[in-house]
Amino acid sequence: MVDVIALEPPQPTPHVELLHYRSPPRSGTVPKIDPADRASTRYVFAAEGVAALARAVTARGFRATVSGDGRACYVTGPDGHGCLIVEASAVVPAEP
Repeated sequence: MVDVIALEPPQPTPHVELLHYRSPPRSGTVPKIDPADRASTRYVFAAEGVAALARAVTARGFRATVSGDGRACYVTGPDGHGCLIVEASAVVPAEP
């Protein structure tokens, strides 16, 4: 069984689907992957209120590491997969 969460930006572009496999249960240990690991693949999202988001993630039992200036956090799910969330106001818009 799998949960699928589709993330679509407001502009018409390809989207990302986050998958959470419920069964079969994962066996073994989950490798520790962090933002500095060159072998890791990470998604980067922009959001408002990164500090509040990090607190909410931590309150639900997941790992969230906030940057020194509080404008970004790295979150890790139960399978060890992570994503980087940056404060939306810190993102420079791409040229059209």
